Formats: sequence, structure tokens, C-alpha cells
Amino acid sequence: MNLYLLESFRTNNFTDEAMLNKIQGAWVNISKLEPGLEGDIYAIYTDYHSDYRGDYGFALATQEPRTEMMIPITPNIDYRVFDVVDRDVAGTWKHIWELEDGGLLNRAYTIDYERYGIDGSIKIYIAIQ
Repeated sequence: MNLYLLESFRTNNFTDEAMLNKIQGAWVNISKLEPGLEGDIYAIYTDYHSDYRGDYGFALATQEPRTEMMIPITPNIDYRVFDVVDRDVAGTWKHIWELEDGGLLNRAYTIDYERYGIDGSIKIYIAIQ
């Protein structure tokens, strides 16, 4: 699967005070695209400096070839998939971090992503070792 980047930047969950504003701003920007997006939207996490406490690259993307900047999601990566319940993305990430801190999730820190389905579903794909 090829994902074409619409917005991208680097951030940090714990030291970047503007992190939430950056992410919300990216969502606002892609909502204004003309013509509008027709398929699923992906939030991509990549280029990790270390673990979830370090800097990382964030991007919003689509499978529609709207730009030349692309990230391939190769089928040889193993993912653990988390269904987001009640649209609580932040709560699901906290659960993922708790699993990792407890030794119950061995993350690869390659490419993780959230898939926002046109059907309203949200799934988080965590690359595992």
C-alpha cells in the first residue's frame, strides 16, 4: 500500500508544547482540500528518535496520489491492530504505551499508523518485532 503525504512535520508527545495544535491544524488543512478526500485517511508515525517518549515524524496521508511524497507500507511488516472505541484515540495510545511499558508489546518503531475509515472506524496499527 502506498500512502501519499498531505501534511507532515516532526513533534514529540512530551516536550513539544505545540504538538496537539500541530496535529489539529493538519486535520483542518486537509479538510479544506478541493476536491475533498474520498477514501480512508491515515495518520502516520515514523522516523522515531527512540521510543514513544522521543521525537518522531507525523504525517496525514491518503491512498489517493495527490502528491509526489509517498510512504510505502510494505506487507512484510507485522502489525498488532487496536480498534479505537468511542473515538478515544488518545486513550488507545495510552493503553498501547502501558502495554509496552509492562513488557506486553514489543514495538519495532518503524512505521505505525492510524486508519480513519470512511465507515467511521478507527484502527491503530503498531509495528511489532
